[in-house]
Amino acid sequence: MKTINSLSDEQVAQFPRFVDKWVKIGMQTGPCDRVECIKIVNEIAEMHGFSKPKEYFFCSSPQEAMQLIVKNHDVSNKEAIDSMMYGYNDSWLSFYDYFLEMTDIQIAEQIKPLIKLSKVCGWWSYIDDKVYFQDRPEIINIRNGLLHCEDGPSIRFSDGFSVWSLNGYRVTEQIVLKPDTLTINQINNESNADIQSIMIERFGWERYLEETNAKQIDSRRNNIENTLEILYNTAKFGKRLVCTCPTGRVFVKGVHGSVSTCEEAQNWLSGYQLENRKKFRTIGRT
Repeated sequence: MKTINSLSDEQVAQFPRFVDKWVKIGMQTGPCDRVECIKIVNEIAEMHGFSKPKEYFFCSSPQEAMQLIVKNHDVSNKEAIDSMMYGYNDSWLSFYDYFLEMTDIQIAEQIKPLIKLSKVCGWWSYIDDKVYFQDRPEIINIRNGLLHCEDGPSIRFSDGFSVWSLNGYRVTEQIVLKPDTLTINQINNESNADIQSIMIERFGWERYLEETNAKQIDSRRNNIENTLEILYNTAKFGKRLVCTCPTGRVFVKGVHGSVSTCEEAQNWLSGYQLENRKKFRTIGRT
């Protein structure tokens, strides 16, 4: 079997092209190509020695596919989801696609139909003699490479099934569209610290501090940074410095428990940030 130990400069220079290609595949929207899907799956069945599928189902979303698989095969929701192959989201296929095109090493022929299927199909499942194809979403919202949308779902399928995300974290429709209806109990009972932080930001730190009866420790006008500052002690999140800018934007920063004034809080934050920058530079040199 032929092997390679390194890539040429010309081969490496093609990395961005394959990245762009597979990002575009992963961002595809709309219905799957039904004719091509059936053709390619029959090819996969033949190459792998499977029996030819007897039934093909075309589903609008993962949710519809899951419900249909559960009904037809008497399995749990988790088992139905575990049966799904990611189709257009199978980014691992990009590795094989690259080496198939850019090198002469031999790669299993069975990979090729999977690459073709990823270009025409959403997720899919092959169970017994039945195949379940899924349409791709009709909407995908991305910001900075992460699923994100502040006024709607980050992913929506044609049947209405949606995924709600902020900064790459999957959240609820309530957090995105109706954060003012969140309750303190909902926020405090959230076990994921990142999602909890998002909930508070959407809810509003000022409102959160007020409704949790956070104790004000100190306040001042910072003439150097032209901000109004209030230092609070919260029951759940320790001490927090709330800074209001002239533009009306509010920033909330956690500070050490020993801090007792706004000035000490700013000094601690400046020293903490400086120390972390020093650590980062030191790590970068090792």
